Amino acid sequence: MNKTIMNALSIQNITKSFPGVKKQIINNISFSIKEGEIYGLLGPNGAGKTTLISIIAGLLAKDTGTISVFEYDIDKEPQKIKQILNVVPGFSHVNSSLSVDEFLEVYAHLYQVKDWKKERENVLRRVELKEKRSTQLKELSSGYKQRVLLAKALLTKPKLLLMDEPTVGLDIEIAIKIRALIKELQTQGYTILLTTHNMLEVEELCDRIGLINNGKLIAEGTIKEIKKLVVERNGIEIECENPKEIKAMLGKEGYVTEAKALATGCIVYVKEYKHIKEIMKKIAARKEKVYSIAIMEPTLEETFIKLTRKKSNRK
Repeated sequence: MNKTIMNALSIQNITKSFPGVKKQIINNISFSIKEGEIYGLLGPNGAGKTTLISIIAGLLAKDTGTISVFEYDIDKEPQKIKQILNVVPGFSHVNSSLSVDEFLEVYAHLYQVKDWKKERENVLRRVELKEKRSTQLKELSSGYKQRVLLAKALLTKPKLLLMDEPTVGLDIEIAIKIRALIKELQTQGYTILLTTHNMLEVEELCDRIGLINNGKLIAEGTIKEIKKLVVERNGIEIECENPKEIKAMLGKEGYVTEAKALATGCIVYVKEYKHIKEIMKKIAARKEKVYSIAIMEPTLEETFIKLTRKKSNRK
């Protein structure tokens, strides 16, 4: 019997305004995250991502709407939620004179962590910080500071992690290690809400994504589903030995809307992607030398730009 997967986070009709600001920072946003998912929240600067994270974490009051974390209502059972949720902020200026050990001890007491010394050892090992445990925070590199913030969040063994730009400002090598840690956490059963501007990071980590623009959720789904929203034509790129012959052959087919020969291959536009099989049959029958066949699709970055521009132009 299949186990029913519950919602780790459910957000319904959330709004938020600030005094002196005409537009709503969060405008009637609704979405949910399944237990065990990594859900990416994308949007330009000022879109409302960090505000929404702060509301979910209980650091900022919403105006309207409901939020539940593993079926606990944020208004009725905030203490229950605090026990199963924690936040990993993006790199901030952690310049304390406390050592890593001391910093984690302070938070262990604030979180009322039972057997905190054992848990501190666990998180130090998990994020590979044991060799830096006696180092003052102000002496750490940005990458190690980010690991400290992650270790702090893991002290409570939260079921839901809110990660707000966890790799911002980090060099490539450190960012790769942080992403590896995030993937490992998912395999251990954590549910993660991730905000980021790094599209490669999104494609590597996220099961589903939501795009926010001007405080509104403008699109949601898997990366493939999101990309399909901006695909205007179904294109296939064929790298081959005889582009002109392939173009001439396929251009005669009724399901081909356009065919163009290039120096090393050709691009063929078809009515539907199911026609790719027909193209492959035609090529195989002629025994042409074909090196690759690839579906043409926009990058996630191109998709993001098109969707945000489209929604902005409708205002």
